[in-house]
Amino acid sequence: PPPEEDEPVVLESERLRIKNQILFEFGSNKIDPSSFPMLDGVAKVLTLNPKVGPVLIEGHTDNVGPRDFNIDLSRRRAKAVEDYLIAKGIDKKRLRSDGFGFDRPIVPNDTPINRAKNRRTEFRLMENDDADQGGAKAPKAAPAPTPTPAPRPKP
Repeated sequence: PPPEEDEPVVLESERLRIKNQILFEFGSNKIDPSSFPMLDGVAKVLTLNPKVGPVLIEGHTDNVGPRDFNIDLSRRRAKAVEDYLIAKGIDKKRLRSDGFGFDRPIVPNDTPINRAKNRRTEFRLMENDDADQGGAKAPKAAPAPTPTPAPRPKP
């Protein structure tokens, strides 16, 4: 196998792939200390690759609980990861964070194992022009179309 298989954090063309999930305390944005080495690995890769970024830190949850709660929790968790990386010396200009609750599952939320897979933090590389506009084009959901008013009948 290629040597990168053993690496905990791998820089790819569109993302930083992490070998293990970032864990948090239940229902909280407090990072589990067991995840500090993984986040330190992310900080190391970003330090060694100063031109990489901005990086969008995406928080995702499973479908247990209300949608609003999960959106808020996923945003707070992504922000906690962002704050951790800033504390490790990564320039905050290189980082963004957002949470998507359970709106973007990678597998159906039909078993405990699948729900665990959907509870995740992803590190997506953004184009600089995307970041200058305040967000990434690809990860953002499209806004709902605005209804066009019906034409008025002519008198």
